[in-house]
Amino acid sequence: MSNVHKIGNYVCASIDFLGTKEKIQQEWFLQNVAELLSGLKKMDNPESSAYVRVFSDNFVLAAEVTDSFDHAVSSVIQMSTDMQWKALAMTNCLVRGGITYGQLLVSADVVIGIALSRAYEIETKEAIYPRIVVDEAIIDKLTNSREPDPCFKHIALDHLCRDFDGRQYVKQYDDFTRGDNSHAVNLEHPHHDSYIKKLNKYEAVFNEMVENARKKCDYSVLQKYVWWAKYMNKKFEYHDIPCRLCVPPLYS
Repeated sequence: MSNVHKIGNYVCASIDFLGTKEKIQQEWFLQNVAELLSGLKKMDNPESSAYVRVFSDNFVLAAEVTDSFDHAVSSVIQMSTDMQWKALAMTNCLVRGGITYGQLLVSADVVIGIALSRAYEIETKEAIYPRIVVDEAIIDKLTNSREPDPCFKHIALDHLCRDFDGRQYVKQYDDFTRGDNSHAVNLEHPHHDSYIKKLNKYEAVFNEMVENARKKCDYSVLQKYVWWAKYMNKKFEYHDIPCRLCVPPLYS
């Protein structure tokens, strides 16, 4: 991408990795982060007005609103879904974020503007838990969209879930489904072993997070991890998976 400054209207996500302080000095973590960044660069495609920028453990995902607002929203939400899974799978980290839209100045080196400021505000002050919260202004605009092709609108809305506090957030990726009309996991599926590995991964990561929070007596962090455990347990229940993350009695 050339270093020309480009000002436009963008759908923008600000995403922060949680729990990196304990891992930042570990070689495996740095190597996996480098691999993750390499993969994310493939999503960076200025020709389609999609951008990925990285600042330490903070990520900015942006898509310019050109012909279709719905398309830009769908692109950022799908990139955010991918980001959540890769962060967990490769770095044992959950993420928290915010998505909004507005004006940005974007170049090879710079991302600045009101959209990023608002997305960062949602991430730091409103998301609270390991979730990527979508600005209600986007939800309203998306819901009332009259674009000729409703495909991108439906894709975006299908990736969202409303939480107990009324906020809409991006669903976390899962591939537990049977691949047919049933929501249950197919235990005879040839890739069933991979399901078990993923379940073991979730359990191991959660136990590590809880243990670290307990050692520090950091109950605000523990509460965030418990939110994620309850979220995952609902998914397991929906897919008839005989697995549950063990929520501490105080939070169950």
